[in-house]
Amino acid sequence: PTLKIKDVSVFNQSIQEDSGFVLSRSIEASDHLSFRHNQNFISIDFGVIDFTHPEKNRFAYRLSGLEADWNDVGNRTNATYTGLAPGEYTFLLKACNHDGVWNDEPLSLSISILPPWWKLWWVQLLMYGAMVLTLFALYRLRIASIERQKQTLKLEVDLRTKEVLAQKKEMEEQAIKLQEVNQQKDKLFSIIAHDLRGPLAALQGITELLDPEILEADDLKKASREINKRVRGIGAVMINLLEWARGQMGGEVTSIAPCLLLPLTKEVMLGYESAAKDKGVHLSYTVTQACAAFADRDQLRLILRNLVGNAIKFTSKGDSVHLSCKPHSDGMMSLSVADTGMGIAPERLEMLFDQQTESTKGTSGEKGVGLGLMLVKEYVAKNGGEVWATSTPGEGTVFTFTLRLATGMDLRQTQVTTSDVTV
Repeated sequence: PTLKIKDVSVFNQSIQEDSGFVLSRSIEASDHLSFRHNQNFISIDFGVIDFTHPEKNRFAYRLSGLEADWNDVGNRTNATYTGLAPGEYTFLLKACNHDGVWNDEPLSLSISILPPWWKLWWVQLLMYGAMVLTLFALYRLRIASIERQKQTLKLEVDLRTKEVLAQKKEMEEQAIKLQEVNQQKDKLFSIIAHDLRGPLAALQGITELLDPEILEADDLKKASREINKRVRGIGAVMINLLEWARGQMGGEVTSIAPCLLLPLTKEVMLGYESAAKDKGVHLSYTVTQACAAFADRDQLRLILRNLVGNAIKFTSKGDSVHLSCKPHSDGMMSLSVADTGMGIAPERLEMLFDQQTESTKGTSGEKGVGLGLMLVKEYVAKNGGEVWATSTPGEGTVFTFTLRLATGMDLRQTQVTTSDVTV
């Protein structure tokens, strides 16, 4: 029999009647039809040109690309396919006439279901490319984020390490300071025990012998002088101890101001007049009437007192102690305390201002606190000067220190040498 395709419908609407569907030729003459991806509900109407017993005609069809077997549908003249996926299909149709003779060659119609635009190969390529680029960008962003986190972590670790090192250094410094404080405390206690034991024992011995019924008036006077001597020694020791302790505890403030030297020199020399008389030592000083220096008055007094007291300590009867000042052209001035006493050995001279240096007994067995020269060095430095000593064993010693000259005052060169403190 002669086969023909009568009509094709999409969603039960004939494509011949659909104004949006353009056919280049009639359905009967068409061998290929294309549909969009959403036009996948297709019905095909077919028939044969055989008017002799048409009720005995039979049909069989299959959609190549979807079906492998033929569909024998008897005399039904319609085939419907729903939900066709995008792809290429071929509709094959054959029939037999009333004598049961089938077509040798089936009628074929090619059908294309076009994919949606997002499934086109070039769109897919772009999409996969964009996905790859996006994944790569995300990967790079992640790597960059990890690197930033690593850098941040490294900075935090470095900062924390610096803080820990700083804390460690601070703790070490505190430990060193604590150790120094402990050493200073031990030294202070040892000095107190060592230097106060002798004078106190001597006082105790003297007071035990004081009996007016036994001792004569001259003996009582000698005992009184000895007691006064011991008390002055204890007082000097206590003053140095208090000054040293106050400086170590940070409770002392250096107040530098112009300071006239003559009144201060007189005060210090008169304070040691009695001690010098007891040993037969001659005291003198040479200071200009208006000689002045920038210094802390209390600290300068302690410097002079320690230097003069040491000089008397290491001199004998007939020796002399002389204090003098001398201005310099560089804006500085020097003060010197010179004695003609026993002198200092060269090996001891190098360690003279060392804190750990033990005190030496004087010519009359006097004991020092061991802090005097250390205080002298410390206070001279606080007042912006330097101190040093020169000595010749058996001939005497000269202690010299410098201060800034108070140039705002009239430095008249009138020499004043007191004889009131001369033995």
